[in-house]
Amino acid sequence: MKFHQKTKHHAEDMEYLGIQKSITTPLIYRVLWSLDIKEVPPFFAPWQRVFSIHALFNMLIVSMSYLAFCLVVGTRLIDLVSVYVLFLFLSCMLALLKSIRYKQEAESLELPDWDTYLSDR
Repeated sequence: MKFHQKTKHHAEDMEYLGIQKSITTPLIYRVLWSLDIKEVPPFFAPWQRVFSIHALFNMLIVSMSYLAFCLVVGTRLIDLVSVYVLFLFLSCMLALLKSIRYKQEAESLELPDWDTYLSDR
């Protein structure tokens, strides 16, 4: 079974179990898959990998928002650096909580490894 078919079937399986698509296949993963990067869904990945993907994505969003805010308000970037660092820290903590949540949910669902998932089809 091809990777994209497998991810689509996984999303359908999770939707059948009552888990929303936004949780099963978060936006960052859909972006990666559209770029043809074969990253396994967060329920199958180790928590460290889920953390790093979400942390990088969150830090990118915070950085772009901070830059846009500084351009609109007209302040220098260095004037609000402590606020920027605080938001970066909070975005990393959010990514950590998400990765822990995905790990706990995957354990409760008793999902197999990604390689063996749907291997009989």
